[in-house]
Amino acid sequence: MKTVLIALSIPLILLSGCRKEKILPAGQDCVNKRVSLLGENDASFVYRVTTNTDTFYLFGGQGCCDMADELYDENCQLVCHPSGGFTGAGDGLCPSTWTTDTNKTYELIWER
Repeated sequence: MKTVLIALSIPLILLSGCRKEKILPAGQDCVNKRVSLLGENDASFVYRVTTNTDTFYLFGGQGCCDMADELYDENCQLVCHPSGGFTGAGDGLCPSTWTTDTNKTYELIWER
């Protein structure tokens, strides 16, 4: 019985070592909390996106079923879905600072 348990646990140990997650910087408590709640088919990356006037957090790369990317403000309030979904174009509800600002900087802060 011990042999069977050991044999079954080895693949789990090996698989858990394959997951590469970038750790979020300190001071991102609300984003860290959202990341800790993600399921297997939820976002696989988070970008900090800075515009001329605002900072957003883009949760994207969902693994299933026409899921839309989620854009959060600095207080982790859902702002809109800028892309993805059934049409691939998001929900069309993003603020003008997101849609018209051509000077966005993207910083990858977490990935699976």
